[in-house]
Order: sequence, then C-alpha cells, then structure tokens
Amino acid sequence: MLYLTFSFCAHTQSVDKWDFLDLSGDIFRVMFEPVKPLAIRINETMAELGLTESKYSSVHTRCRYPVYPVARHDGKKVDKEGGMHFVNETKKALIEIMENGVNCVQLLSPGLPIYFASDHDDATRYMITHDVAVDGGRTVRPVGIDRNEEPLHMGNEEYNNNRKAIEYYSVFEDLLIMGGSKCVSHGVGKIHISQRRLIALHIMMYIYVPY
Repeated sequence: MLYLTFSFCAHTQSVDKWDFLDLSGDIFRVMFEPVKPLAIRINETMAELGLTESKYSSVHTRCRYPVYPVARHDGKKVDKEGGMHFVNETKKALIEIMENGVNCVQLLSPGLPIYFASDHDDATRYMITHDVAVDGGRTVRPVGIDRNEEPLHMGNEEYNNNRKAIEYYSVFEDLLIMGGSKCVSHGVGKIHISQRRLIALHIMMYIYVPY
C-alpha cells in the first residue's frame, strides 16, 4: 500500500504555530444573557463607576485560594466557605499580589480606568480606597464594588445547598463586568478562564500575575 508510506509531517506547521479564532465570547453572548435584575444591576454599577465597555481594564485576585502560604494558616476552609482574616501577614502578602496585578494591567493598557474585584470584601475595599504606585512615579486608584461580605464560592455544594440564586449575583456581576473590559490581569483560580473567554470578543490582552 503505497499511500501508507507517505507522510505529510514535513508539510504541516508545528503545534506552537497553529492559530485559531476564539469564538468563546461570541458563543457566550448568543447562548446566555443575565436575568433582568442582574442586567440592571450591572448597568447601574458600570454607570456609577464610570465604566464603558472595552474602555477599561480589570484586575482580579483570588485571595482565599489555598495555594497561598498565607491562606493555609486558616486552613482550606477559607477557600470555599470564606472567613479569611485580612490582617497582619496575610494582609501584607495579599496587598503585594493585588498591587502587582494593577501594575501589570497598567503596563498593558496604560491610562485606562481599572475595575478591581476579588473573592474577599476587605481586600477589595482596601484596593478601591488606596492609591497604587505604578511606573513613572504615578499613582492610580482602582474602582470597584464595596460589598459587606465575601462573595460565595460556587463550587461549595455542601455549604450552598440552601442558597438562593440572588445570593450569587455578586459573582456574576464581577464576571460580566470584567468580561466587558479590554484587558484582564489575574492570578490563580479557574474563574479567570471564563474572564478571558468572555473578552475574546474584543481586542484585548491579558497576563498571568505570579505570586
């Protein structure tokens, strides 16, 4: 069988040179839309914060992620159940990580407003009430939502069995606002995969924030 002896390997590109059109953002927008109360909430938040779609950047930090040495002090329960204390060494370490995210996004899209979100209310509150030093001797202050409790973790089925849909609105509010940004700077955690796919509709850049 002559054709079994012929290979096209020498005529194809290597895997690292393959390219494709990411349609995740388009597919998401066709298949899903927020319920009316959530859509109204998102629009009101963006108007209040002065954000226009594709004309701002976003930073997200998973403060409760158990991979952080500081989070291990409180045990893995802080990841899904919440309750991490934003104080002392934990606070110091997380501020460094969050400010690093702000600097990353400023390098990629300088001058744009920055929307900041995290899975800890105290951490978010700190970032939206303090200036962050960036390159060139400038300072920036992110904007965000000052909530009075930690967002729920959607992967904690045991803890969340009796929760109502409205209690998860804050999670989707952050996700969809970040999905409308030009650039997302983020660290560890799987939620960032969704963020990147949502902003695939736009001309965008993103970066992994090391810790």
